[in-house]
Amino acid sequence: MVVLGEQAPGMTTLPSSASDFMTGQVLVVDGGYSTQRQKDTDGIEKPLWRTRRHVAAPWWHDQVHPPVLLVFHKVGKRPALRQMKKVADLIRSTDEPTKGTRFAHGPVQEPGGCAKITPTLHHRTHAIRNGRMYMAHRTPRGLLAGATATVALLMTAASASAVGTAPVVLGPQARVFMVNPVQSSGNQTLTDAKDAADAVPATAYATVALRNLDGSGGLSGRWASVRSDTGASARVADAASYNRHDDQFEQVMAYFWVNEAQEYLQGLGFGSELPGANDRAQPVRINQWGADNSFFSDKKAEIRFGKGGVDDAEDAEVVVHEYGHAVHNAQVPGFGTSLEAGSIGEAFGDYLAVAVGEHAAARYGWPLKTDVACVADWDSVTYSDAPHCLRRIDSDKTYADRVGEVHADGEIWSRALSDIRTALGARVADRIIVNAQFGFAPDTSFAAAANTTVATAQKMYGKSAADAVRAAFQARGIPGVA
Repeated sequence: MVVLGEQAPGMTTLPSSASDFMTGQVLVVDGGYSTQRQKDTDGIEKPLWRTRRHVAAPWWHDQVHPPVLLVFHKVGKRPALRQMKKVADLIRSTDEPTKGTRFAHGPVQEPGGCAKITPTLHHRTHAIRNGRMYMAHRTPRGLLAGATATVALLMTAASASAVGTAPVVLGPQARVFMVNPVQSSGNQTLTDAKDAADAVPATAYATVALRNLDGSGGLSGRWASVRSDTGASARVADAASYNRHDDQFEQVMAYFWVNEAQEYLQGLGFGSELPGANDRAQPVRINQWGADNSFFSDKKAEIRFGKGGVDDAEDAEVVVHEYGHAVHNAQVPGFGTSLEAGSIGEAFGDYLAVAVGEHAAARYGWPLKTDVACVADWDSVTYSDAPHCLRRIDSDKTYADRVGEVHADGEIWSRALSDIRTALGARVADRIIVNAQFGFAPDTSFAAAANTTVATAQKMYGKSAADAVRAAFQARGIPGVA
């Protein structure tokens, strides 16, 4: 691997989503270097990524730059190790390298823990050879001429680096809510005000990348497709200008959050080491249902978001909840034909909504100013008292508290899932929970689904994980959990 530019503190390894591009050597350049130009230290104007600049030593520790990923495909069939040696030789020939220790999540460290960096050059070329990082001043033209470049953009915000999350592939920009305005602001007095733009502060929005688009110019891509809508269809080129007063804003929200949910599942290994969980383009229809409700239709395998009060697709947790139903149906066609199976479906939708929203907030550095266990804080402002909440995933309900309604009884199951997450951590818990669902029957009972989840935990992570899962279901008083 060759890395151009300083290694940002906390920078993690490249995301698995970029693996399709990585057929050759990989180069990472600090953000903006691919387009900007300035004078080099020799006084000649050059592309920024080929220039040298004098910088004070604290730069290395204090700043984080989003990288640009340049992927150089090999010309013909060449062994990777031999290619690495050639790349290293090319770099070594331009300047005597400075040697550091093993490549890590942060600056190059010497054994004493101090960064071995000569601060007179802002830009260096880094090469990984035999587990060690070597740095030279610039990439030789011969390396560039000897490869065919495919360019993909990566963005790692400083906040994302701080929590150790993967870089995010850049794409066309869009405005979305940071999960929802109540959650990000903590303001329980917000109201819909008939879709008025000024009913929500500008600080509730974030500018994000629309990823995995198909290039059509509309909101259609690998994991989501907005097929119909109220009013004019959103244009990708205008996605950064919409606000909640525009019908197109809900279209953008639906695309972004469905894609985000599937990327979250992909990040857990579903679609690679584990079976795919609804790994397809999910059809979405916006404001096509006249009531203040949304639903997943198993006949057409599509999601329809309603309007009335807060338009449903304005709240990311409503979007992801409905996507949870699509995931269940993809795993077990026709899932939810019994009361308890339907309750499990509602519970999983709520749980996935919270999990994806919390993950996104950490990934992008968004604020969480309300109780994350509360689902759909924003959508529920028109039909709940403050603090607004549609449902919770930390209810104290047990099996004895069933009332025969899927949403209410679902809070029993979602609390068990929440307890599993607390006991095992988000990643392990979510891999178990989602993987177990492949083994559910369409009309499963709480007991049967709980035992399948325990068995899945045992198979994936062993006895201690299985014991934690079992304890979570037993604490809900679910009978027959072995």
